[in-house]
Amino acid sequence: MARIIVDKLTMKALCTNMLLLITLVISVPSMSLENISMKGFVRGEHLQRIGNQDIFEDKTQASLGSTVDGKIELDWAYEDFSIDTISYGKYRSRYHNNDADMEHDAEIREWVFGYESENWQYRLGKQQIAWGKGDYFRIIDVINPLDLTESLIPYLDDYSLGRLPREMLVVEYFQDDIEYQFITAFKTQRTEYPEPETDFSITGLPSNSASADTDNIDLALRIRFFIDSTDIDLYAFSGYSPDSLFTLEEDNSQTTIQEHLEKRNVIAVSFARPIAFGVLRSDMAYYLDEAVQSGNTFERISKLEVLMGLDIIEDEWTYNLQASVSQVYGESDAFASQKNTKSASASIQKEWSRQRLTSSLLWLYSDSNRSSNMLKYNVKYDWRSDSQFEIGLIAYDGPVNSLYGMYDDQDRVYINFKQSF
Repeated sequence: MARIIVDKLTMKALCTNMLLLITLVISVPSMSLENISMKGFVRGEHLQRIGNQDIFEDKTQASLGSTVDGKIELDWAYEDFSIDTISYGKYRSRYHNNDADMEHDAEIREWVFGYESENWQYRLGKQQIAWGKGDYFRIIDVINPLDLTESLIPYLDDYSLGRLPREMLVVEYFQDDIEYQFITAFKTQRTEYPEPETDFSITGLPSNSASADTDNIDLALRIRFFIDSTDIDLYAFSGYSPDSLFTLEEDNSQTTIQEHLEKRNVIAVSFARPIAFGVLRSDMAYYLDEAVQSGNTFERISKLEVLMGLDIIEDEWTYNLQASVSQVYGESDAFASQKNTKSASASIQKEWSRQRLTSSLLWLYSDSNRSSNMLKYNVKYDWRSDSQFEIGLIAYDGPVNSLYGMYDDQDRVYINFKQSF
């Protein structure tokens, strides 16, 4: 078994964060163990590259190696007050003695101070807010950006590990059958892209640009209510896009790359309604004056995105089908090929409860630039109620310049063991 190596800076940061958490907990009066709850997991995984390893001749295909990760959720509650934290750490053996910064991570990903009164709830801290009814396609889920350092793989396993938490104040007000949610997010959180020369690095993405100012504030509102048995949500967002844009700037005959974080305004609606054989759900969002990259500069467009989904559960079978379309308005000729793009997903899961086995198949499709696919298949065995083995396959297919095809050399199989507590 590979020896886990953590450098002094990482260990110091982890110890500092844990000491801060312990100090906050023990400093509260009337504290008792009954006020504390804790859960989490530890997981070990081994990965092996498969498939066509010569698609990109300029890439070396190093072994994927093994990973060890763990998550701890520690919550404290006393009367109307609460402190919730989520800590997460990960070690990747294949990045040992490599210049990339992905060998190990350890941080308190979320920390939230909460207070509840009769009709009000306040949450202040580093946290996540999930918007919309769709899975995988983030049409309305605009509050927290994605962590793409390992493509969408962590997001497909656990949405909370695929998003990047943000410092924000969330205020919710409940009145009869209506819920109001007010969000103030401090500082713009960038989408996190892969490090250069790592497995999922993106060709052509600047890594030496002059950084844009992030001292921006996002404001958001969600109103949720029910009509008959239909769950309806209305959304409004005014803030900044987390996706960096770049321009070439000339100063004293020198050309530099300047990063920009541009304004984003979105209005949206979603609904979910039970029907005779399942649940019908939908997301619809309109992006006003959205900034998009266009060559060495960027331009502004408007965009309408619509998603329809259907969930069906029959005995031990679960089906999830989704289709979405994105329509761009006001674009230049540079976006002629992306004026109308379509995406789809299909998920099928079979549970053999007596054998403690679960098998699932997930297929993602996109015709952005060119048609491409991503496929994930896995089998899980519950050794005990808190212990699980999993074996699976992840495969990409499509042209080099397509959404999933750019990772066509990253097909892999994996096996892991997860111990929960």
